[in-house]
Amino acid sequence: MIQYTVITKDITKIDGNNKLEAILIYAYIKSRENYTTHMLDNLTYEEISFHLNIPLQTVKNIVPTLYGNKYLFNGHEYFYKDNKTYIKYCFYETYQNFFYISNNLFKLENYSKIPTQYVNQIRGLLLLMKAHCLNGTNCYFFQRKGKDGINYAELSRAFKMDRDTIEKYLSKALDGGLIRKIDNGIEIMDSNIFPYYSNKTYYDEYYKMLCKWCNQKGIVPPCKDNSCLSILSCHYPLLINDIAYLAKSEEMTPTDYYKWMIETKQSMLNKFFPYRLSNKKVQPHDGYLTWNYLFKALNLKLPTKPQPQSFTM
Repeated sequence: MIQYTVITKDITKIDGNNKLEAILIYAYIKSRENYTTHMLDNLTYEEISFHLNIPLQTVKNIVPTLYGNKYLFNGHEYFYKDNKTYIKYCFYETYQNFFYISNNLFKLENYSKIPTQYVNQIRGLLLLMKAHCLNGTNCYFFQRKGKDGINYAELSRAFKMDRDTIEKYLSKALDGGLIRKIDNGIEIMDSNIFPYYSNKTYYDEYYKMLCKWCNQKGIVPPCKDNSCLSILSCHYPLLINDIAYLAKSEEMTPTDYYKWMIETKQSMLNKFFPYRLSNKKVQPHDGYLTWNYLFKALNLKLPTKPQPQSFTM
């Protein structure tokens, strides 16, 4: 049975020489959480070392830096049982910005094309990359293209890691089919391990963005329909929150950053729904935006509605 684990995007705040292994260890600890009590009290250092194939001393060095991180844990306690020292990990009930992973992340058979000595670092890199992906996607889009399609200098700044280290592990992930290059970005390939949608409010955020654009244009938005929002979000996955995040990395306001994107004709804009609506000059004559009109204007196909079943006696 596949189980899914909530991982906070604040794993980006994990630092240290063993950053990628630390991120992987945190994900493993989080995967063992009791979702009723939001605690974990039956995990030893030895077990972490065994299941992740990480030296025990490395685990002992990393874990204290994790449970002391207020972004990751709500607290911790030590206790003794059967002559062993255990840690009670306390998790937050909710995290503001998060994504899901499946427990298949920890199965080595999913990394058969990766040299064994690099598997842990690459799993940590995939988790870190997912934390930086646009909401609801497995895609990281570069602000500026690199020579070979990957801007390693930008990744180094975003991931707060040495450029050569990122290039080393990313190239092996590419060769192993775990990541692929896309137009102006890179994408995590396994959507079973890394489901697309960041959280259950994703459609709410997307619909809120549509309504805000409609209000600014004096248009009445359509009623919320998750099947329609699902299709739109696949074509235009960039959210306002993502614009704000990118702006912060450039020390700009979201408004100024958005203007800069338009002035410099950034290809990423085609992923931003409000921009596409304006660019396509979506403006219904009667002031009422219907899903049918919207999908025609964007040259998309409306989702099919299930047909009502008929019964015969």
